Amino acid sequence: MPRELEVITIDIDTDYDEPANSPLAPRPSPLLPSPLAPSWLANTEPDPALPFAALYADTYGHHQRQTWQGLWDEAIERWLHSGRRRSEHTRRAYRNAILQFRAWLRERHALYHLWQINDRIAQDWLTHMRDECAYKPATIGQRIAAVSSLYTYCANTRTMLAGREISLLVDAYGNTRGNPFQGSTIERPKVEQYAGVQGVPSEAFAWIITDLRNRKPTAGNLRNLALLLMFGLNGWRNAEVLGMTWGKIAANTQHRGEWTYRWTGKARDGAEEKRSLPVANYDAIVAYLRADGRWNPGADNHIQDDDYIWRPLRVHGVANFASRPSPLAAGTNRHITQSTVNEILTALLRRYYLQAARAAGLDRAAASLYADEQAAKYTIHGLRHMFAWNLHKASGHNIKLVQEKLGHHDIATTMRYLEHLEEPVDDHSGLVARQLGLI
Repeated sequence: MPRELEVITIDIDTDYDEPANSPLAPRPSPLLPSPLAPSWLANTEPDPALPFAALYADTYGHHQRQTWQGLWDEAIERWLHSGRRRSEHTRRAYRNAILQFRAWLRERHALYHLWQINDRIAQDWLTHMRDECAYKPATIGQRIAAVSSLYTYCANTRTMLAGREISLLVDAYGNTRGNPFQGSTIERPKVEQYAGVQGVPSEAFAWIITDLRNRKPTAGNLRNLALLLMFGLNGWRNAEVLGMTWGKIAANTQHRGEWTYRWTGKARDGAEEKRSLPVANYDAIVAYLRADGRWNPGADNHIQDDDYIWRPLRVHGVANFASRPSPLAAGTNRHITQSTVNEILTALLRRYYLQAARAAGLDRAAASLYADEQAAKYTIHGLRHMFAWNLHKASGHNIKLVQEKLGHHDIATTMRYLEHLEEPVDDHSGLVARQLGLI
């Protein structure tokens, strides 16, 4: 994976006069307690004569620390909008991880600047999340990965000082430091990738699509139909579907009657590429837009290129959110949230399991309980898993095709993905057990 490197030029005050033999030259660490040591390990502050001592001091150098903090804040914003952090959902998750880490640093160690930590503090945060917060290994791993990514970015982001490139992550001598979250003492939780995979059952998806097609063609029903078809027929990631805008859809110039979408793939570091958009998806989208009042070719109120396709329909209860105007208000351009899509899928799955339970002879109360339990097992991401497994089977186990459609950079990722999908899902024993009065 290529290193993220960015060079910026600034003018920063220093508390020292640079001698002829510049102190910016790399120097060995003194045989003293580390200037990085927190207060509970040592109270020694770095020698003020060191070029970057102020960054690690408590009793002097406030101006220098504030200036450096400004550089880090700017770097954080650039980092959030670079590489694979281009979707709103990913940026929000990464930003929250940084905010939570900074809050913990202030409360636990009275540290106010991210560059002041060492690997002991990094391990302490990991232990805090595991033992005190009781987070799942996957959650801890995601937060550690987010914060670690920022430290790597800042270590490779340079500023010009006294004619020399200096990293934003330096010690008191000006030497580039290593990422504190990649030290040998960091005991990251072991997470088996995709171990919690639960693909939505294919028969449930097929039933839901048929049911939606037979229902009254309201904007809500047509939106839900088009949304589920996008997930189920293409296998795109959640953010990639929810962030779809109308202007990225275009007619296929080589195949009449077909369509393309300028797709942004996570595995391609935000680069755009054209991907096929099945006709069934295009027709379902147009039907939804027409019912929603946004399909008016040639008119001023026709959907615009930058408009999100999947728009929230709910108006009641959002008037008290000052920063979130009514989704139907003029000029509003806000796409539906992932939590709302999960709620939609849960409701539709519950309808499927409810009819299955009633057909099996369960009374209304038992059928309702069974439907709730089964529907709660899945999220909208389960449709991506369903897509992957069905494409794998239908293509004669063409793993290269599955890799391409899922947007995986490495085929080994696709192989691990499919290995966990091969396990059968138990969605029948509870139904039979209730019918027999066993539970």
